[in-house]
Amino acid sequence: MPIDDHARHTRDVTPRVWLAGARASQRRLLDLIATIDDSTARRPSLLPAWTVGHLVTHLARGAEGATRVLRGVRDGTAAVFYPHGAPGRAADIEAGSSRPAAELLADVTAAFGRLEEEMAELGPRDWRVGLGSGPFGLVTMPELIMHRWREVEVHSVDLGLADVGGPTWDELGVDYIEAEWDFTLLGLGQRVPDGRTLVLAPGDRPTRGFGHGTAVTLIEEPIGVTLRYLTGRGGSPGWPELAPWA
Repeated sequence: MPIDDHARHTRDVTPRVWLAGARASQRRLLDLIATIDDSTARRPSLLPAWTVGHLVTHLARGAEGATRVLRGVRDGTAAVFYPHGAPGRAADIEAGSSRPAAELLADVTAAFGRLEEEMAELGPRDWRVGLGSGPFGLVTMPELIMHRWREVEVHSVDLGLADVGGPTWDELGVDYIEAEWDFTLLGLGQRVPDGRTLVLAPGDRPTRGFGHGTAVTLIEEPIGVTLRYLTGRGGSPGWPELAPWA
């Protein structure tokens, strides 16, 4: 039986795969953070000028921001991801960075739990037409969840805890890698420098070109290596410097 236009435009578009991925990633990350002691919390992370404590605090405040936006969409109120802007974000992270490992774990566990509760409360229409203020501008609610999934997965590597069981780029979740590859490539053309064309040929999916220049850079690397470059966390000499990733 054919689907009429009304039914086609009112079907449930809840991002179930992204929701399940974000939840699973958060729980894996909590298991990792639970192994951190006070000494490990003071270690440098892989992000410049941030310790493990800075990054765990950032993950907790990011979860709170996402919770705030989701609740605002559900309640019909305008909510901002970071109410006090970039200065407030930086101050909150700095203030929480030197706490004992047990306090860091309690904070991030509570923040992740509140986010999961709020994710479960949104209805089909909220997922379909809800808009909110994300960390990088206006976002739909499915995009907010994809950003959250990305943040947890990527920062699980940024913690720099491979020696105590943390993941490397080659060990990120398969479902996340698949979703991130498609999501990241959507805006890649805008990040390639003028005069350059970037060709990605990972070998296990179609080769794609981005940009419109005559100078061509061909990258024949696995997806993990390529995503590390696309997220501003690696690359080889000669690969073009991309505009910031967001």
